[in-house]
Amino acid sequence: MRLDAFLLADAVSTPPDGKVYIHGGGVSRVNVSVVPFVLPNLALAASFLIEEEELRHEHEFAVAFFDPQGERLAISATAQTGLPNEIVPLAEGESRYLHLALNFPAVPFNKAGAHRVELSADGEVVHTATFAVVVIE
Repeated sequence: MRLDAFLLADAVSTPPDGKVYIHGGGVSRVNVSVVPFVLPNLALAASFLIEEEELRHEHEFAVAFFDPQGERLAISATAQTGLPNEIVPLAEGESRYLHLALNFPAVPFNKAGAHRVELSADGEVVHTATFAVVVIE
């Protein structure tokens, strides 16, 4: 399993059609009028390139957010994949993806500055991204 795509957004979903729906994707900065501030929603979309054999095992994902001083924010999430009822054969040249879509309502920011988000798969950090929380007048 290899991370192929990672994106912060306003909202994400993965309906049964196998696609990832992203609203307001590419968040790298959050403008706020004052801190502390509660952002109504922040979301994470990730896609993993996965082999058929890896589909036969459950996988656990975890997300953690950190403030500029490295303190963990009061939001986090875990998700676990289930085993598929049926593994659909791939067409020649087709790749198989496992999509992850997590929405975080009411995200509290107590400090301005560079924040960090970590995505882990099966207990190993697979991606770290930063985004700025900026106070604007």
